[in-house]
Amino acid sequence: VQISGGTVFVDTGLGGDFTIDGDAVTVVDIDADTVSLFSGDSVDVLGAITAQDDITIDAGGALTGGDFDAGNLLQVDAGDIAIGNANAGTIDLVSGADILFDSLSSTNFIALTAANGTIGANTGAGNISSDGDVTLNGQVIDVGDVISGGSVGATATAGDATLGTVDAASNITIFATGTPTVENAISGGDTSITGASVTFNNGTIGGDLALNATGGDVDANGAV
Repeated sequence: VQISGGTVFVDTGLGGDFTIDGDAVTVVDIDADTVSLFSGDSVDVLGAITAQDDITIDAGGALTGGDFDAGNLLQVDAGDIAIGNANAGTIDLVSGADILFDSLSSTNFIALTAANGTIGANTGAGNISSDGDVTLNGQVIDVGDVISGGSVGATATAGDATLGTVDAASNITIFATGTPTVENAISGGDTSITGASVTFNNGTIGGDLALNATGGDVDANGAV
């Protein structure tokens, strides 16, 4: 199914490969083999998008709303992202501004890039679960728990990085120009946390632990 036009509205899309190309795109529910949405402006999802294979979204403006379930890849490149829950084999989200979500889960890696905005919770807890690596790159990071079957890397280039429990089978590396705050760190390998000041509450570290405060204090209150 291929639909193109100026302003495109789709209530229900079913089956096969589903492609929409419009100036502005609004969908309610889509359940198909693959889903591709292209918009020079916004993409609004009022319900849920499910694909047996890939979901690909490219929007010059914002992607808002919706839950997403892809058997293989969920790939989004948009001016701004604010969604519900997403589950996919691999999740790769790139935003010109923020990336906000209720929860993310993947059987492979999760990569989020918000070079000019915040990576954080939308209306939910903002938890992340992946069987592979988790990589977060944004100006500010404010998420819930992060569980990884690989390594976790989080970089906040213009502010704080705040995370709940970070549980990684391998290494944890967190950097912030402001203050990185980690409620609990569990790593099979090394854990490194660097920022102007550092807040670290509890940890179970399989390798080496490094807490580096470049301009302030290290506040480590719990047990390691």
